[in-house]
Amino acid sequence: MEAEIKRIIEADLKAQHRLQEVQAKIEEALSLVQKEKTAVQAEVWEAAKVSLENERTRLQTEFEKNKSESQAVYQTAIQKLELKFNQNREVWLKDIVELCIQEGTQK
Repeated sequence: MEAEIKRIIEADLKAQHRLQEVQAKIEEALSLVQKEKTAVQAEVWEAAKVSLENERTRLQTEFEKNKSESQAVYQTAIQKLELKFNQNREVWLKDIVELCIQEGTQK
C-alpha cells in the first residue's frame, strides 16, 4: 500500500511539474503575443503617421499650386479691367457728364 501511495505522490508531483511547465509555456506564449501585438501596433501607427504626413505634404503642395494659379487668374482679370477702363474712360466720362446734364435740365 505504501508503494502505491508513493507512486501516486510521484505521479502527482510529475503532473504538477508538467502543469507548471505548461503554464510557463503559456505565459511565455502570451508574453510573446503581447510583444508582437505591441510591435505591430507601433508599426501600423508609424505607417499611418508617414501616410498622414505624405498626404499633408501633397495637400500643401496642391494648395500652393492652386493659390498661385488663382493669383495669376486674378492678376489677369485686373489687367483686363484696367485696360478696358483705360480704353473707355473718355467715352464713359462723357456719357456720365451728358446723363448728369440731362437729369439736371429735366428737373
